[in-house]
Amino acid sequence: MFSVSPNNIGGKRMSTFSNILTLPKAATYKSRRTRFLSSRVFRWIVWGVAAAFILLQFMLQLSAGVMIHELMHSFTMTAVGASVLSGAYYYIYASLQTPAGILIDRIGARRLLTVGAVVCAVGCAGFALSGNLYLAILARMVMGAGTAFAFIGCMHLIGIWFPTRQFAFMIGMTEMVGMVGILFGNSSIALLSHSMGWRFTIWAAAGMAIVLAVLCWTVIRDKPRVRIKEVTVKPQHSCFREDVKTILCKPATIFNGMYVAIMFAVVTVFVALWGVPYLEIAQHLTVTGAALAASMVFIGVAVGSPVIGWASDNLASRRALLIMGAAVSTVLLSVIIFASHVPLVLMYILLFSLGFFTSTYVLNYAVAKDIAPAHASGTSIGIANTFAVGSAPVLQLAVGWILYLVAQDHTIGGRGVYTLADYQIALSVLPILLFVAIIFAVFIPNTKTDDK
Repeated sequence: MFSVSPNNIGGKRMSTFSNILTLPKAATYKSRRTRFLSSRVFRWIVWGVAAAFILLQFMLQLSAGVMIHELMHSFTMTAVGASVLSGAYYYIYASLQTPAGILIDRIGARRLLTVGAVVCAVGCAGFALSGNLYLAILARMVMGAGTAFAFIGCMHLIGIWFPTRQFAFMIGMTEMVGMVGILFGNSSIALLSHSMGWRFTIWAAAGMAIVLAVLCWTVIRDKPRVRIKEVTVKPQHSCFREDVKTILCKPATIFNGMYVAIMFAVVTVFVALWGVPYLEIAQHLTVTGAALAASMVFIGVAVGSPVIGWASDNLASRRALLIMGAAVSTVLLSVIIFASHVPLVLMYILLFSLGFFTSTYVLNYAVAKDIAPAHASGTSIGIANTFAVGSAPVLQLAVGWILYLVAQDHTIGGRGVYTLADYQIALSVLPILLFVAIIFAVFIPNTKTDDK
């Protein structure tokens, strides 16, 4: 037998009464916080932070084209040297896309996006401090390494936080945010580098990267606190080598990758590097005016991406959209390059239309997700993005090399002086490739079931 004193009984009663008063408040707060961290509102906040990192990624990718004259003057570069410097970003960025997808599938986006933003800030600081071309190339590569996780991390978070039926639309929304940012960023970079110098501009980008690192760590969550129907995917553990082999052995992966590589080259090769100097000569514009004209492509992509994504989610034939995008882009870019003396207003319309129809490349990431096992979607998207950004240094260098060769008979002080005809010859590579993309599109599956 044991005895319980009245004091103990009273103490237990008081303790129980106290718990009744305090626990519901704590439980209610915790419940509300959990519901908010799993709510539709919070999923958009998570996406917004990740999309902001993509915005910075695009700005850094394309900054070399806007500042090309200042960079060529600072480092005494030819067109080939400018292509190597601009492409240096893509060398490491492209090579890390598949590893980034593998790591994100296994570790999650939050930590990798945070570390990536810090590395990006270090690369920007190094580029701003570089005193010669070799250090500048190295710094551009570090910038590429830091931003390598941005796009795949955002796609991974969309797959976790949003319903599958909205995936293509959300990719389009992400591209829209990036392109709207570039629209203002391109002109801002041109104005800021002209007034304050390109080094100050890159320092500003380093500050933005630090702010993003803080936001990625404090805001982003790798998954909702509670399961959301149609969103949360049960993780599976498998060998990443087997995942990569399975994905690469699918013919659809190759056709899909080649298509996105060519279509995205309109952005990375034409607009990002050679479009601005070409438009300066073709339309007799200043650097700022040419950058503004080239930005019409970004507006077109910004408008087209969510529209194309929505159409893909709601129409039966994704393949038809891909074929249409490549065919119309072939015609539009041919007119832009070879009918260069059209009125400026018409050139704006042509550039906008080119961006709109080129934006069909956003569907390639939905295709990449569909043809992969659910647990390896990040890996598959990484492989697709490797094709997209991997084409940039190759085609940038190819256009730069052709430009160098055709301009050898008219140089000043050993440096090429590029004419309108020189640019037309060099840039003619792009419409030819866009025509080839039509053929690749024919073999891309409409849906996941097409690939089985």
